[in-house]
Formats: sequence, C-alpha cells, structure tokens
Amino acid sequence: MSGALHRHGIERQVTSALVVEKAKELMPMLFADYVIPDIRVLSYVKEELHIACRCSEAMDAVMSKRMEIMDALVLAFPALALRDVKPLYRPQLFTDEHGIIFS
Repeated sequence: MSGALHRHGIERQVTSALVVEKAKELMPMLFADYVIPDIRVLSYVKEELHIACRCSEAMDAVMSKRMEIMDALVLAFPALALRDVKPLYRPQLFTDEHGIIFS
C-alpha cells in the first residue's frame, strides 16, 4: 500500500496536510493571543512551512518563533524534512464575511 501512495504522490499530500494541521495546533501555544488573528498556516511545500501574515508585526512574530516552530514540528514528525518557516505578507487572506480586508 505504501508503494502505491508514494507512486501517486498521495504520501506527499498526506504528509503536507498533517504538517499543516499540526502547525495550526501549535500556533496558540507559541504565540501571544493578540498575534493569533494575524497569522494563518497556509502550506508545507518543498520542505518549507508557509505562514500568511496580515501585517509586518505578525511577520516579525513568526520570524522570532521560527526555530521553535521547526523544533516542535520535527519533534512531532521525526522524519520530517523541514528547511524553513516562511512568513508571507498576505493581508488579502484576512477578510470578514463581507470580503472586507482587515489590516
């Protein structure tokens, strides 16, 4: 079964989904309450975890916790190849139900 998952790229997709979900769980433990609304875990691609940030302060917060995030994820997934945590300035992802961007 594992061979079939690997051949079709499903193993990589499942790993990415698990890493993203674990990273989402870690955010409240690693960041102050006021930072949480301004960050959103987006993806794990090419050995990088991408975190969307609403503002530069959120980007600074992610950068300051970069090693802690990486350590926690490698602890959760010992075989994980994680090269970097990248904060991405993406204020357009933070909108209310009417599509109004909060920045």
